[in-house]
Amino acid sequence: KQIKGMEKTVPGATKLVDSYQGEVNVEPRLSPDGKHLAYLTSRYQDGFLYLRGQVMGFLSLYLADPDGRNAHMLPVGKGVVTNIHWSPDSKQILYSRVVPDANGNPSYDLYLYDLATQQNTRLTEGESTNQMAWRPDSTQVVFVSIQDGHNTLKLVDTHTKKITTLLDGQGVQQFREPAWSPDGQRLAVVTYQPGQMGALSLVDPDTGKLGSITGTHPRIEDANPVWTPDGHAIIYSSDRGGMSNLYRIDVATGVREKLTDTYRGAEYPSISPDGKEIYFTSYRAEGSMIYRMPLGQGVPMAAAAPTRPARPPLNAKPLTAMVENAADANAYQAAPALVGAPGESFLGSSDKHLPMSNGAIKGAEPYKPTLTNDFLMPEITQDEKGEQVGLMGTYSDILDMNQLAFDVRFGLLSQRFAYLLQYINRMSLATWMVSLYDQPQIALAPDSAMSTDGVYNNLYFQRRRGAAFDIQTPLGAGRALTGGVNFGTLSTLVDPLTGDPAQLKEGELNTISLGYSEQHVANTIDGDINPTNGYRLSLGATMSDHNLGSAFNFAQYNLSGERYFAINPELRHNLTWRFDLGWINGDAVMPFLLGGATESDPVYMLRGYAVGALTGNRLATTGLEYTAPIFQHIDKAFGPLYLDRLYVAGFTDVGSAWTAGQQPNPSASAGLEFRLRTLVGGQNLTLRFGLAQKLGSSDWPGFYLTF
Repeated sequence: KQIKGMEKTVPGATKLVDSYQGEVNVEPRLSPDGKHLAYLTSRYQDGFLYLRGQVMGFLSLYLADPDGRNAHMLPVGKGVVTNIHWSPDSKQILYSRVVPDANGNPSYDLYLYDLATQQNTRLTEGESTNQMAWRPDSTQVVFVSIQDGHNTLKLVDTHTKKITTLLDGQGVQQFREPAWSPDGQRLAVVTYQPGQMGALSLVDPDTGKLGSITGTHPRIEDANPVWTPDGHAIIYSSDRGGMSNLYRIDVATGVREKLTDTYRGAEYPSISPDGKEIYFTSYRAEGSMIYRMPLGQGVPMAAAAPTRPARPPLNAKPLTAMVENAADANAYQAAPALVGAPGESFLGSSDKHLPMSNGAIKGAEPYKPTLTNDFLMPEITQDEKGEQVGLMGTYSDILDMNQLAFDVRFGLLSQRFAYLLQYINRMSLATWMVSLYDQPQIALAPDSAMSTDGVYNNLYFQRRRGAAFDIQTPLGAGRALTGGVNFGTLSTLVDPLTGDPAQLKEGELNTISLGYSEQHVANTIDGDINPTNGYRLSLGATMSDHNLGSAFNFAQYNLSGERYFAINPELRHNLTWRFDLGWINGDAVMPFLLGGATESDPVYMLRGYAVGALTGNRLATTGLEYTAPIFQHIDKAFGPLYLDRLYVAGFTDVGSAWTAGQQPNPSASAGLEFRLRTLVGGQNLTLRFGLAQKLGSSDWPGFYLTF
């Protein structure tokens, strides 16, 4: 149904480079003089992975006649090239290739290949770049430099090799696939934020101002921009019709046309110097081919509406222009529309309110989130009388817009079913979840803090039944609001070994919860075990009241945060400061539990102490961690187990949990923690094991292991 009415191949297109035995042929680039066709291919190599248009690996650089004949590999390295671009005089090819750095790790840098001398010249070193564009009639090349997950647009002079910064998104705005206008006065670029799709934008190279062309959409990817020779329009690829096809947008008016409508896809456009033909890549199940077609009129689409330049988040520094000529921050944030050549303006479209399919696009249909099974897993657990046997699993659609999860168990001795059913919907801006549950759960008696027998004798089995609804709405720039309601019932299954059973919490438990979170953390490859530069902050409140039909009347407030500091960025040494504050008024079901090596409400971390060693309705805790790598590239596989990297963290934890009216009695610990990141069957798993010493105590250090 998705391909109904769409073409198998583009009418009038000629196949120039075929795919043999599943080989990949991508990124066709016709030389400015129209005499040569350069492209990337996986021919005669197997060191790559191909997944419908996405090439994961490195390819070889081939040169051919404009009709694809007389193809041969250029001596720049087999299976090492990632991107290519021609010099304005057609005498050199600019390319990015993978090279090992001083530590043997893969890095990407720019090189020049001279067709006449067959010599290779290295332009950059340590910039980690693989996307670039040569500015017409100049010796300047713009490229994307990637450092610790955030990228910057830079310029390198091909003669002097001097590098300057053109545009820095300060880790908020990311860039890729730059393309100069024919006069070299404007730069088209794909902009995106981590985890989001790409959109086309224009950069003024003199001021560093950024303006939208196509706008953003959570499920539309615009990519591969190239300018028409007259500088009036941009050809690009987009999957807004369900499959990736070619589009043309007039920069001055915002009028957009669809140029191809093939279910095999069309990407990586390249235009002949006379503007009459377009080269592109199309796909099939096992490989990709290069085609050429006349550049005629396309199917008209809705005209784009003018948009203001994108505003940065309030906490972000303004985008900067070249180092020698920084843009004025106020002018950037207040600019109504960027002005190009006389009579032109930078126009764009806000696709946030456009449907996925347009009536003018033949064959397009709305996305259908059909659920398929992700996994099924048998399980054996415990309830208050003995073993439970059950099955858990999830179902989701291919884009993970909907997810259904279940966990159903049967007690062999209790003869009772227990279950958790959840449905998550991510189809709209807000994500919402519905849950139904009936489960036995371990609880803590409310007078455990007064017991001399320890917290474990105050644990008992409790039954929780009910339904919940939760929603999360992003506010942009890493901020989000959450809310939820829960209607449930608590009942006791087994009394604790100590304590007064009459004090156990039972009855209707109906709650309302609200939360706010904010996250601005540098996007790094080891951010899960060694975060750097940024912060996380969350504030939550949960309330229960007799007016809600609840047997409980309480309010609980939590404030948590982490701040990350880069101490030595080159060696990946970082410092983390964290804190947690909690306040409970009323007869809450559970007090705060302070102790242990993990943290999940109501349990808060105090390494070196047993879980729940300190309890109360007030909480204050903080800690410092200094993290450094031991092995950044273990890269060893043992069957389904893959060892990735090993880090160490020195830490100190301080905190207290106490009852209102009492004085807090802080406890502290210090120790070392090792973090081993692994993959098991393709799933990330981080093991944390360490030693923690209670400060001021003669006890031996305690060992812990978590994952």
